Amino acid sequence: MVAPLLPVIRRPLVTPAVLWSVVSRLPVYGITLALILSVREGGGSYASAGSVCALYMAGTAVGGPWVARLAARWGIRRILVLTSLGYVPLMLLLVRLRSFDPVVWLAPAFAAGALLPPVAAGMRAMWSMLPLSTAEREAGYTWEAVLNEILVIGSPLALTAGMTMGSAEAALTAGVIVIGVSSCALASTKAIGAAVAPAGPAAGSPNPLRSPMFLLLMATTAVCMVSLGLSTLATTAFAEEHGGLRDATLLYACWGAGSLLGGLWYGRRRFRTPRESHLPWAVLAFAIGCGLPAFAGSHLSLAVLLALGGAPIAMITISEMAMTRAIVSPPALVEAFSWLATVTVIGDGLGQLLAGVLLSHLTANAVFVVSASLGLCAAIGLLTARGRWRTAVSTDAAHGLS
Repeated sequence: MVAPLLPVIRRPLVTPAVLWSVVSRLPVYGITLALILSVREGGGSYASAGSVCALYMAGTAVGGPWVARLAARWGIRRILVLTSLGYVPLMLLLVRLRSFDPVVWLAPAFAAGALLPPVAAGMRAMWSMLPLSTAEREAGYTWEAVLNEILVIGSPLALTAGMTMGSAEAALTAGVIVIGVSSCALASTKAIGAAVAPAGPAAGSPNPLRSPMFLLLMATTAVCMVSLGLSTLATTAFAEEHGGLRDATLLYACWGAGSLLGGLWYGRRRFRTPRESHLPWAVLAFAIGCGLPAFAGSHLSLAVLLALGGAPIAMITISEMAMTRAIVSPPALVEAFSWLATVTVIGDGLGQLLAGVLLSHLTANAVFVVSASLGLCAAIGLLTARGRWRTAVSTDAAHGLS
């Protein structure tokens, strides 16, 4: 299943960028967990640990699109270097301030999150802008979707491995340095520099938020992420309701494995219609998948249903990237992907917040039903706007994205 991805990843122009992007993103998904453990090691409370993580994530959500707009003007290379030079010192300062009063590290936590190097957005823009065939571009999108699932599982494992050789502070410090150094190395690769070139201040940067269809895409992503946030907390609650809270991590792994395999299957299939036109149906499949765990009665049945229900998640990611390329002009692609990342973080957070409220009144199985209902609303909205999707996709040629 992985074989169709290898030719494009092994291309001499692309390989260095792919390798450095993997290295730079590996610690990212474990940073918030490392922050929590580091604060606790320093004697801080869970409230302090939660506050620093919340501020860090808020900075990432707010600062991402702003940094991406600068990347469109100055070039992704310069922005990767500048954000790395700001991100690493701020994170190291944050580690040193962990035992101080929370007021001291409020600003550094937010600023560090805002300056996280935009590696994922840059790579997705690179796949969209390189002169590739349709099959090669789709392989690149599939790689990004599959890699995301691998990193979600692998990043906490890498953190755990780092902590076996030292403290949470040491693991966090090492992860931050890896992010900074590898992001600068990514900036030096030919592929990222050639694909995401600066538009220049005089040329300006087209604002993707002026596109009604991109706003609809953002709204769809947000609703789907609220749905995922609901399912995330419901999975933990289900594990606790059935007497095995520690099994929650294994259940999450089954969920991620289902998405991984679904993405590989979808990415290697050839279709007569373009990937971007599949998004409404992928969201519909996602909604159905979110409802499957409602029928679970044990940890084993939930693991199977989560694996099946998770299959469409990576499919949405792939078709979403294709749709973004079709409706957003090239200079604005980095910013567009950053906005999608922002609504992803916000939607997931809102979903978990809503799940916390619902779980005080409902069972975990009932929350899975609510999750599926939200996904179904997103699918209906997209299917209703199918005619407008086709019109938006037809502007692909106008953008010069042949």
